Amino acid sequence: VLTEVIHLVANTEKEGMLVSMVATRLRQAITSIGRSTEDPLSKLDFQELMVQPEVASLCQDVGVNVVVLVDMSDVIFESIDKDGSGMNFESLVEVVLNMRGTNPATVKDVKEQLRVIKGLVNDSTSGVLHKLTRGFEKLSKE
Repeated sequence: VLTEVIHLVANTEKEGMLVSMVATRLRQAITSIGRSTEDPLSKLDFQELMVQPEVASLCQDVGVNVVVLVDMSDVIFESIDKDGSGMNFESLVEVVLNMRGTNPATVKDVKEQLRVIKGLVNDSTSGVLHKLTRGFEKLSKE
């Protein structure tokens, strides 16, 4: 039992140090490109920030695939930026930490994945239906 407690405390301390390191390095990277950490990030700002060499290196160091992170920016901003005010610094750190490949998948992750897939299927279905309707209208005119 004692070894389990020590193991849990060590993991908690390690995670705390990782969060602090990620926040510090992200803050340094943001200020080095002339931005303030107080300014919210738009989706475009987020994408540009993620491809900065310092940030890409940080992400890689903590186990985040930068390409996947940038690809997921639409989904990330759908849930974070509901009111259109952008992503704050705390949310940025949370997103980077949550996108680590070593994190276990949760029920929330699966639900989010399902929501995204449903949206894509609905969009595709609507597009196909629209094209078919136009095609039938064109055929009926002929």
